[in-house]
Amino acid sequence: MFKLLTTRTATRAQITSRLIQNAFESTTSTAPIEQVPRFVTYEYFLARTTNMSLPVYLEVKKNKAVKHTLIQRIEGDISKLRQELSDELGISP
Repeated sequence: MFKLLTTRTATRAQITSRLIQNAFESTTSTAPIEQVPRFVTYEYFLARTTNMSLPVYLEVKKNKAVKHTLIQRIEGDISKLRQELSDELGISP
């Protein structure tokens, strides 16, 4: 298990490093690790605002007769996002 050293025989740094080393050795395994891709690429990305909200806004024109949904901060393939939204919502693009 853990070998604790007393302050008489070791410094605090030695005790701390020994505890970290023992904890690391007890959590590591010899089982092979699957290769997982580090980064996933998407066709488009919607960046959040500074307060972590999605940048989706309602735009009202002509005395509230015309309403549009405005999506900002899009990176990548905008037409792919438009097509997926129209398919999901069941509306024409």
